[in-house]
Amino acid sequence: PTVTASASPTSVCAGASSKLTAGGASTYTWSHSLGSGSSITVTPSSTTTYTVTGTTAGCSNTATVTVTVNSIPTVTASASPTSVCAGASSKLTAGGASTYNWSHSLGSGSSITVTPSTTTTYTVTGTTAGCSNTATVKVTVNPLPTVTASASPTSVCYGESSILTAGGASTYTWSHSLGSGSSKTVIPASTTTYTVTGTTAGCSNTATVTVTVNSIPTVTASASPTSVCAGASSTLTAGGASTYTWSHSLGAGSSITVTPSSTTTYTVTGTSAAGCTNTTSVTV
Repeated sequence: PTVTASASPTSVCAGASSKLTAGGASTYTWSHSLGSGSSITVTPSSTTTYTVTGTTAGCSNTATVTVTVNSIPTVTASASPTSVCAGASSKLTAGGASTYNWSHSLGSGSSITVTPSTTTTYTVTGTTAGCSNTATVKVTVNPLPTVTASASPTSVCYGESSILTAGGASTYTWSHSLGSGSSKTVIPASTTTYTVTGTTAGCSNTATVTVTVNSIPTVTASASPTSVCAGASSTLTAGGASTYTWSHSLGAGSSITVTPSSTTTYTVTGTSAAGCTNTTSVTV
């Protein structure tokens, strides 16, 4: 008999099966202890050639068929870096196969850049000679710290200080060359906005705080007249501020009448609307 043998498919991945079919005779016996029959399913561990012996009316002939076994690729996946701050990117790289397809609708290619919003595990399917395997890689996303900044007080008079305090992170660095630390004392010469950068687990965020600097009032004082005879009066007048307080228990007000018994120097303290004070004096 003219015996035929075929395999479907003729090439498989390791662990997959192929169906062997013989024809041209009445009965068939297969090699590799496969037994008899016109059709046999095999799962070879390596490329194997099978022989079938076909018999008709006591006469026999043989045929052979080879099933090629392709190995499963050892696919690798890595991320650089493996840990990112929220909003930052990581580069995923696959190896060990010929072509690659990524999960999360990332498409194909050996290298993909991702910007995950949360910690994410990516799967890549690598294929070589029609055989596939997978690998996974995780990118950890660290949240940005919620940094706070405050000033006490938020408004100062010129020459006074304010304490800046930061919170919400592990370490802090201040603008204006103030250095590091959660608390800083400043004496700004003018209204200033300070920025603090807070960092936790390598992730940073910023916050700002403004210290308002109010100018010192230029207080004036005059007397009319500046020279009096004993028993006569003079009117003292202050200017340059919002409120005024006089020495010698004269009380408050922008204008005070005095009748000094001897030559006297009066001091007035003027306070601005912002609460800043200054003094001046006038002699009668």
